[in-house]
Amino acid sequence: MVKQTQALDSSFKALADTTRRAVLLRLADGPGGITELADEHQMTLAGMLKHVRILEEAGMVRTVKHGRRRICEMNAGSCDHASDWLAATRKRWENRFDSMERYLEELERSGRRG
Repeated sequence: MVKQTQALDSSFKALADTTRRAVLLRLADGPGGITELADEHQMTLAGMLKHVRILEEAGMVRTVKHGRRRICEMNAGSCDHASDWLAATRKRWENRFDSMERYLEELERSGRRG
């Protein structure tokens, strides 16, 4: 359970930043070099490397070194645990709202509301 919580925390930390979300969207279209990504975001190489490291720690991106270039690729299915958590949370809230709706309908039918 602790490992799952840490993975989820890493995922949400990675997704919390606009630049990292944009990098993930870009990498969904195909691999990209650190220099290319930094240029696209008008950022220094050091700044982009920090973002990529956070994405790597979350398991969302992997990098491969080709000579002097570092190429980033998105890991397929890397957002599944965050997606699963969001789906389960959404389901829980939908169930609560359904229960509240039934309760309010019952109050209205019994004339106790308003």
